Amino acid sequence: MLSRLARHSTKTAALVSSARTAPSAFVRHNTTEGKKSYGGLKDEDRIFTNLYGQRDYGIKGAMLRGDWHRTKDLLLKGQDWIIEEMKKSGLRGRGGAGFPSGLKWSFMPKVSDGRPQYLVVNADEGEPGTCKDREIMRHD
Repeated sequence: MLSRLARHSTKTAALVSSARTAPSAFVRHNTTEGKKSYGGLKDEDRIFTNLYGQRDYGIKGAMLRGDWHRTKDLLLKGQDWIIEEMKKSGLRGRGGAGFPSGLKWSFMPKVSDGRPQYLVVNADEGEPGTCKDREIMRHD
């Protein structure tokens, strides 16, 4: 398996969990281009680009990276459009009830009486490995 992977790039590294299994992680370094590919994804195709907090995650940092225009376009469509898209997507929470996310979001008050509105998100679950959501929201 590794020899087949090695043919596809200048330098290939693979982590193998045991001699009997396939590689559990794969990183390909192409020294001619200077780009990395993780699990078959090129840098420009990754969804989470600031997971390790190496760049400014605020609005100014997002604008400098060219990311803000996508968020701004969504906000300009309005909260009703966003909620309807969430409902149509069928996205559900990962908790025991699997409650529909779009429906949950629709419970937020649409008209403000001047008091601040808060959405509480539990991103630090007690299950092993699920605290990843906290880091995604914090940095990306």
